[in-house]
Amino acid sequence: MSSSLTLPPRSQFGYLASSLGLAQADNAQEEIVKFVKECREEGFPIDGLHLSSGWCQEPKTGARNFFVWNRERYPDPLAMGRKVESEMGVVVSLLV
Repeated sequence: MSSSLTLPPRSQFGYLASSLGLAQADNAQEEIVKFVKECREEGFPIDGLHLSSGWCQEPKTGARNFFVWNRERYPDPLAMGRKVESEMGVVVSLLV
């Protein structure tokens, strides 16, 4: 049996937030950025953010269309990801 010197990413050892309420908000993209900012302002060490399936929920039917962004809630998911990950240092993962 061999051992591995590979360690998981640092973010896996910190606090991982998750909230269906944020992912299902009408303005989810703004609410997620706001939540991370508030955590930082309060000194709460958030390292990861897990978006529950509201990010992919079809607005009219409520169906979960995995791998398809709900563009009403997330008009620019790439910009949100860049802001939260690059500027705020929080790893974003999606429930699929």
